[in-house]
Amino acid sequence: AMISHINVLLCGEVDAVCPETGELVEVKTCTERKLPDRLCFGWTQSFLAGVGQLHFGLRDGEGVVHKTTTMKVEDAVRGAKYWDPAGVMGLMGGVIRWVVGSVPEGYSGTLLYMGEGEILLSAQEDGENFLPEWYTSALRN
Repeated sequence: AMISHINVLLCGEVDAVCPETGELVEVKTCTERKLPDRLCFGWTQSFLAGVGQLHFGLRDGEGVVHKTTTMKVEDAVRGAKYWDPAGVMGLMGGVIRWVVGSVPEGYSGTLLYMGEGEILLSAQEDGENFLPEWYTSALRN
């Protein structure tokens, strides 16, 4: 995917395929009251992975799903009260630009936000790169 003019390798997990349309489906659960908040997460994950439908199981306080709702990913934006797709992508782009500018090339390990502006970089002990050399070489060309 291209985020903020940077090629990003994403790994998406797909929950289901709609048998009628063949469209990919993301399945989430939440309470009906939390649905507007969960739309942001569902939209972001699905948009980036190319998933076309969001299917929410609406559960009670005991975790039992009593109702479901299905929507197209692009329709999730209509339910947004406190977030904006451009803002979400802008934030992601800012984080990715920071990582590209701050993390040394060839770094392999963990990047963890500790809060209050502190970021911890922890190198992978075996020194192995996460991505194989043939892949990273192809990205550079």
